[in-house]
Amino acid sequence: MAVARADDGDAAGTRSYTPAVSSEEAFVRRFHRDQPGATALALARGRVIGGAGSSYDALAAATPRGGRVLDLGCGDGYLLARLAAHGHAPAALIGLDVSADELALARRGAPTAALTQARAQALPFAAGSFAAVVSHFAWTLMPDLEVIVGELARVLAPGGRFLAVVGGGPRGEDAFAGLLALAAPYAAAAPPTPRLGDPRARTDAGLAALFTPAAGFAPPTIVDWAIDLAGDAAAVWAALSPSYHLATVPADARTALEAAFVAAAPRWRRADGLIAATMYARLVTAARRA
Repeated sequence: MAVARADDGDAAGTRSYTPAVSSEEAFVRRFHRDQPGATALALARGRVIGGAGSSYDALAAATPRGGRVLDLGCGDGYLLARLAAHGHAPAALIGLDVSADELALARRGAPTAALTQARAQALPFAAGSFAAVVSHFAWTLMPDLEVIVGELARVLAPGGRFLAVVGGGPRGEDAFAGLLALAAPYAAAAPPTPRLGDPRARTDAGLAALFTPAAGFAPPTIVDWAIDLAGDAAAVWAALSPSYHLATVPADARTALEAAFVAAAPRWRRADGLIAATMYARLVTAARRA
């Protein structure tokens, strides 16, 4: 069985899935064991350019209200808390993650949500359980996307929606791109990190090939976002450095990289005095066919 715990009593819908933990999943679990809450710490302070609030707020605002909502890869529960702040009934919010360490934080950050440790490829919920399934920068890390899309089609009610924020790379030639360039030799000298997820989760063609009428979905819609992560050099480093790409860089090398980044940061200073750092993202929405 893929489910380690199912707190909301809905486990009757669990499907079988290979229980072996892949090297990629083991890597993600170790990362979030060592840096629980890193994603929210990095992105909660960001702002969607031209929007209102963070990417968490923008996703929560786009999520239809009025039914049960599953947060796929809920991490420390920050999105669950923002969903409640945007008018979703707390008792209707469910969070799922493979990381026990992140779920421990979620139990404090979103105490009214039901939380489940399980894989997206074997959702422990009955058919038609949800009006919406959401995912914030987690779906792109997951393997076996055809299996996951099948599970989404199963647990969504007819007309229900899957909404995912994907992306995460730099947009423009500012401190984000600059940090990646500075980090390249450090990452090359460190033990390699696994390639996570499926590239189809990030491209129009890949998404269209996954969310098809045959899979139970209308063609997906995609909206491009740019996320402003500007701040002083320390704040930008704190936002960008908790990266899978840098996870195996030794502590002394990370210290050297941080010093190099802080020294270089003034070249990306904006007129308002902040260090420019911009991330691209995309909001993908796929509706379950009736």
